Amino acid sequence: MKFRVLIIVFFELAVLSLQAQWSWRNPLPQGNDLYSACFSNPSTGYVVGQTGTIMKTSDFGQSWSIQTKNELSRFVLFQSVCFPNADTGYAMDHYGFIYKTTDAGINWDTVYYENDEYLNSMSFTSTRNGTIVGSGGKILRTDNGGDTWEYQIYPSSNYFTSIFFTEPDIGYITGSDGVILKSINSGNSWLTLNADSGLTFNDCFFTSSTRGCLVSADGKIRNTYDGGQTWTETNLGDSIYFFKVSMFNSDTILVTGRVMGSSSYYPILMRSINGGNSWEVIPFTYEYYSPFGLNCSPSGTAYCIGDFGFMAKSDDYGATWTVLSNVLCELNHFGACINDIDFPSGETGYAVAGGYEMPVGTIIKTTDGGDSWFEIDSSFYLSTFNDVKFLSDNTGFIAGNNLFSTTDGGESWTLRYSVTASSNQIYSMDFPTSSLGFAVGTGGIFLRTSDNGNTWEQQGNVPMINYYSISFPNQNTGYAAGKLKILKTTDSGNNWTEIPMSVTFREINFVTADIGYGVGPNGLILKTTDGGNSWTNLSISTTEPLYAVDFYDQDTGFVSGGTYIISGIIYKTTNGGISWVKQLVPTNSPIIGLCVNSVYDAFACSATGGLFAEPTKGSHTNILEPRTSGRLKQTLIYPNPVTKSATIQYTIEAFSDVDLRIYSLKGEELQKLVCSKQIPGTYYTNPDLNSFPTGTYIYCLKIGSSLETGKIIKR
Repeated sequence: MKFRVLIIVFFELAVLSLQAQWSWRNPLPQGNDLYSACFSNPSTGYVVGQTGTIMKTSDFGQSWSIQTKNELSRFVLFQSVCFPNADTGYAMDHYGFIYKTTDAGINWDTVYYENDEYLNSMSFTSTRNGTIVGSGGKILRTDNGGDTWEYQIYPSSNYFTSIFFTEPDIGYITGSDGVILKSINSGNSWLTLNADSGLTFNDCFFTSSTRGCLVSADGKIRNTYDGGQTWTETNLGDSIYFFKVSMFNSDTILVTGRVMGSSSYYPILMRSINGGNSWEVIPFTYEYYSPFGLNCSPSGTAYCIGDFGFMAKSDDYGATWTVLSNVLCELNHFGACINDIDFPSGETGYAVAGGYEMPVGTIIKTTDGGDSWFEIDSSFYLSTFNDVKFLSDNTGFIAGNNLFSTTDGGESWTLRYSVTASSNQIYSMDFPTSSLGFAVGTGGIFLRTSDNGNTWEQQGNVPMINYYSISFPNQNTGYAAGKLKILKTTDSGNNWTEIPMSVTFREINFVTADIGYGVGPNGLILKTTDGGNSWTNLSISTTEPLYAVDFYDQDTGFVSGGTYIISGIIYKTTNGGISWVKQLVPTNSPIIGLCVNSVYDAFACSATGGLFAEPTKGSHTNILEPRTSGRLKQTLIYPNPVTKSATIQYTIEAFSDVDLRIYSLKGEELQKLVCSKQIPGTYYTNPDLNSFPTGTYIYCLKIGSSLETGKIIKR
């Protein structure tokens, strides 16, 4: 079955590789889970993770370039990365592929595919000699740089979780049933040091052939000083699920994991400075982010990576940490969804979020066309926001369990309507004019305003069913999508006519009074050209649920959807739905919201707090020329204004000397962020402005002979 699935994957990759890829806007530099980190020297390192993510830093983690190959962007889950020297490295996919680079990550080639088992860990003692372990007790070995591989099967068919070679001859393997194996002949044969039924060792690390540490899935940490002949065990509690262990030296150790509760969990990072005799919990910056990977060096520098693109660095043996990734802080919660996004103009946009562990609904805003986002106050609302609709840059509405309005760009909000039943929610709003608006939701919610949204009244002439979407292409004509029904009005909502349907749309979008699109479960896309009286099924190559649809005009638009942890999908049509092209989206999280703005840029939002932008800005040039605002410069700053830390993103097209610094308005140099040669790619660096006084600062970016400057505002 695994082989059949991969045939489909290869076919899909061939199609996807021809398409442009959507780019991350939150988190940054990206938001996929990260599992493994490796540094080929103190300044140069790589991290890998979900959906084929490969990132590289050449400046001690200050900036990162995304090296992911487009054709890997959705179907590869990298579990491990290893660079035995500066140029040669290997990345291992959990689902059986092994990739190799010989040019420091610029290109990656497939060197092996394992069809039968999952791969979990690898260790290379040189550019030619490497060992990989996985499920089914499989051990893969190469002595020619991956050109050929031989394998051994451990008799008990354990699920091997980690492998670590301390030197070319001596290596260790851990796995299920408490297995610890050791080789003293370069992996040609393995001795069993331990076996405990019901116990799983998830990771091991050795500082020498005799000194090592390993962690288990039930809170146990074991230390050895004699090459695994004897072990000292510390049990920190069955509720702790340890992921990784890494060591600075014989005494100083870091471990990561989760503390599992009956219905939830929280991440944990622990340190020992006395060889594992005692442990302290290190305060963790993002309480809902699980740290999956660790990389420690003898110099005291450590990197910690985890889910949703989390990256942090320590320069003091793990005592304190600096976060390297940039994420809007209130979206830093498990289950956070950006549910909707709206652009009243080309530059100003809003998005709303929520989730079952979100303490408050979240509102974020952009004033530079979606390149950078910042939070605006939402502490007045303790629930999820489902929809956002703005009539101008400053006047808009947000809705969920309640409905609020603002006239000052989100600085203040006024409650306009409260949903009486806590189990019901408003899901969709639309405003055919500035004074006339509608909002629909579950439990028969069907609201109308005719006084600029100041008061809202429940419509009494509509069925009491669940409604999910409403769309007004003009002042008189509107449509509402409910359970197995479409409601239509031609008199500004005074009267509604029922149109029975055999399906329930998740969202509808009418571009004219007659032409509209609707999406729903199992890849459903229907189109009407006669005002909803008849619908045509548009063929699309997916059975994934679709959640959102938005169109520039009658012909050009997008649909999106996916299944949680499995897929995030966007399809685009330029011929009114006759054909659809699947676009690359660098996430496996469902895309649940879409928006095209007034200058024909496209944005998408995901069920795990991701924000994405279509790669070609202003590409709909048959209607509008691309805009020429300042945000088309090489450099992006977000958030800007900034409170504590920011991200500076820049792209270089050729191998160049790069220098990036921050100055005061008086010309005083305050921070030197980058000063090195860099290969082509997109880079991200995170200046810490927490200690800067409120005011305006200048960044100066020099790439080769090109010089660019801009403002950073600290508030």
